[in-house]
Amino acid sequence: MQILKADPELYEEAKFVNDFYFRLWDTYNRYLNMMADGYCFGLGKNRYYASLVKFFVPNEEYALAYGLTQNAWLLCLGGINSDAYYKALTGSSNPSRALVLGALWTSFKKAAYEEQTMPGTDKRISYMDVWQKIKARLNDRYERKNWISFSGHGVVFSFDDKLIERQNRQSNENPDLLYDLGFTIIESWLGSELNTFYKKP
Repeated sequence: MQILKADPELYEEAKFVNDFYFRLWDTYNRYLNMMADGYCFGLGKNRYYASLVKFFVPNEEYALAYGLTQNAWLLCLGGINSDAYYKALTGSSNPSRALVLGALWTSFKKAAYEEQTMPGTDKRISYMDVWQKIKARLNDRYERKNWISFSGHGVVFSFDDKLIERQNRQSNENPDLLYDLGFTIIESWLGSELNTFYKKP
């Protein structure tokens, strides 16, 4: 989050690419607008206004960081095994549920690399372009560390070269994608779908 706040240009790029497939950022903005227009109610039919938003939703920087990391997490899951991607979305490794949602793995992966023109500019950029910039800033500022996320459950994003190397020795479904992401995960939920290198046999 601090990396984004320190670079206004990167911040705007991140906002633009965050919805490359799932409408995370758009949903956040629509919720804020609904509160501003007085369309949100709590128990007892008390109306919630935008002035109360800080009590109910994260601020813009946190919401942006959440969207970026959730997309990176899903891409990493699919990079190892697309069954893990499907289970993370639907609770089942069967792609038929994701088909109903319009969330097939191949489409999601392709969209992450698709360049789009930012409004009001001639700049074409993709989610993966922005992720590469963020990854470089993280490693430059903090070196190759492990980051813990609790975006629903505990997961570790590891930029450690040794752990990435161990992951690369596994039978990964999309090794080129994992290389571009530049991290691996220690995942507490999807162990049966991921050929985890960090669990005892």
